[in-house]
Amino acid sequence: MISTRRRLAAILLIVLFCGAAVCFWTATQEDRHMRNQLLTQAQFAAVGIVSDQVTALEGSDADLLRPEYTALKSQMTRLRASDPRLRFAYLIGKHPDGTYFFYVDSEPAGSPDYSPPGQPYPEVTAPEQVSYTTGTALVEGPEPDRWGIWVSGLIPLTDPETGEIIGLFGIDVDARDWFLLVFIACLPPLTATFLVVLLVLTFYFNQQRAERIRRQTFLFVTTQQALLDLAKLPFQTMDQFLQNLALINARTLGADRVSIWMFSDDYSELACRECYTLSDNSHTSGMHIMREEYPRYFTALANDRIIAAERAREDERTSEFLETYLIPLGIVSLMDVPIRRNGQLVGIICHEFIGEERSFDPLEQDFAASAADHIASALERDLRIAAEKALVESERRYREVVEDQTELINRFSADFTTLFVNRAYCRFFRTNPEELIGKKLPAFVHEEDISRFMLLLKSLTPSSPVADITHRVMLDDGSERWLSWIIRAVFSEDGRVIEYQAVGRDISWQKQMEETLSMTNSKLSLLSNITRHDVINQIIILKGFLHLASACRNEPEKFAHYTEKINRAIATIEAQINFTKTYQDMGSIAPSWQDVGLCIIRAKGGLPAADIRTELHKPGLEVFADPLLEKVFYNLFDNAIRYGAKNEITIRVTSEERPEGLVITCEDNGEGIAPADKSRLFTQGFGKNTGFGLFLSREILAVSGISIQETGAPGSGARFEIIVPRRSFRFRQNGQTDSRANGHRNGFS
Repeated sequence: MISTRRRLAAILLIVLFCGAAVCFWTATQEDRHMRNQLLTQAQFAAVGIVSDQVTALEGSDADLLRPEYTALKSQMTRLRASDPRLRFAYLIGKHPDGTYFFYVDSEPAGSPDYSPPGQPYPEVTAPEQVSYTTGTALVEGPEPDRWGIWVSGLIPLTDPETGEIIGLFGIDVDARDWFLLVFIACLPPLTATFLVVLLVLTFYFNQQRAERIRRQTFLFVTTQQALLDLAKLPFQTMDQFLQNLALINARTLGADRVSIWMFSDDYSELACRECYTLSDNSHTSGMHIMREEYPRYFTALANDRIIAAERAREDERTSEFLETYLIPLGIVSLMDVPIRRNGQLVGIICHEFIGEERSFDPLEQDFAASAADHIASALERDLRIAAEKALVESERRYREVVEDQTELINRFSADFTTLFVNRAYCRFFRTNPEELIGKKLPAFVHEEDISRFMLLLKSLTPSSPVADITHRVMLDDGSERWLSWIIRAVFSEDGRVIEYQAVGRDISWQKQMEETLSMTNSKLSLLSNITRHDVINQIIILKGFLHLASACRNEPEKFAHYTEKINRAIATIEAQINFTKTYQDMGSIAPSWQDVGLCIIRAKGGLPAADIRTELHKPGLEVFADPLLEKVFYNLFDNAIRYGAKNEITIRVTSEERPEGLVITCEDNGEGIAPADKSRLFTQGFGKNTGFGLFLSREILAVSGISIQETGAPGSGARFEIIVPRRSFRFRQNGQTDSRANGHRNGFS
């Protein structure tokens, strides 16, 4: 390689020297030719100058008025205009004191370069003086003056009679144009020299490229075959894998030794796990290198992708090993590649070369880096196998603990695919793991709670991954239950949700107790109001009438009248007390599915004969309501019979499904409700009897979320609409349930 470069340098020097010589000769010849042309042109121009015109001039301002000056000025101007290369044409003279001056020039008056007659010319050059003195025509330049740098053709003018020199005629050419023309004349030899140099370099680099391609092809085939061998290495144990890899690397790169070192946990030490020596085909291990002894080398490993030290003994990164490692083992070149697992430095693979210094081709460096990656993959695989074994054992223990828990445990992914459920979860929802795992989270969240549930999941962040929520669920039998969950979101390193882990428990009994307590408090408040207010009012009335009755014992008619009033007050107190008993019973038993048709039949049984027709739109209608639902229909029927104001009362009960749910309508053919009474119809104490019937009916229905309203027109009979939410009614046919309780459940995907 070195001798080839020296031959190339010698050839290039010869070519350049020959080219320079030819260019110099060409430039010299062109300059001589151009000078001869300029001198000839000046001589031809001087022939046209009449000596008498020159001798007639004095070299002063007075010449401006002489016709001879005007003739010479015109001649100079025409001469300059006839040749674009000419910049100045002029005629100079010499005073007796030896100073030079201008007779005339080619520049127009007013031009910055104009020289008037008699203007001194102190910049006269030595060649101009020689030409004027000796009468020799010549070409001078390039010479500078106040107007620039010029090449000048100089012709002395003589008096034909005396032979005396009377002036010096000159024409100037810009030196830049002169040099340009010389350069143009040199272009052919310059181009030829450049082409020869280019041809030599092209031939050389093509040869080098071909050699490099042959070497690269050989290296590529060798390294690719070695990489294939590395990929085929069986993974039995980590030590066997490293031994086989070191052997392949040594043979592929021609390394005398290949060693593999691993870092300690604190990066203070490198321990040799495998060292293969090619010369004796041996494997050793156990050496150690301390960071405190070789700090520059450890720093280079952390910062560099590859340490390719062709001169390992002089390289700053590896020279620390000179006395302790390189010289004793005869190592001259090193190629060390860091091993990184998941971006973390875990070790190095070192290739050592003895004898002559060795350069490292990029293909060789890439191969060594690939070998380091294979080691990293093997380390990862080794750790993964150990981790998988530990994980299997940990999962076994974890599953045993989780499966025995009484809490409901569920794991689902970010797209709500179920990953795990425990036995308690399956028992609660009456299903099995096979029907849930791998599928979207089942539709169990109540439709009124689904938005709150989703907002809770979206609110979880890496800094706040845990939250709790309580919501309702509907089981397949239509029953409503309450669950309380603690949900933890598991995030990836970039902040994305990987999965959710939920632990829940059934708190239906707690919710029921809360509702019962709330209802009990309301009842106690109402009962207190009734006892303290209504009953006391009646007692006051009773006392008043007793006082009046005692005062008129001897007046039978008045006494009988007051006695009747006393009996009515006693009856009112009795009705109020009976109401408290009924109201106390309301809600004491949990709501359940009530057969509407059966409730109507029972309600009719306790009333005087009346035409009560039931026209339900589907048979088997059941409503999820308080067991006192029968009392609601009884009160509606009793009011219709009591206040119908007709001998024949007809009551009609119908049902229909609407978007908001099921509407059960109870209407009669009585006089209806006056508009002024509609707003107070369900108020406690309003009415002509006890004032508790419709109030009690509304309270019984409200226990399970059912509402009631009066929509009849005055004069056309009363019309009561009982509105049942969609989740609270169903139809039972032949022992099968067509549930309309779907509103209790919702799902998401």
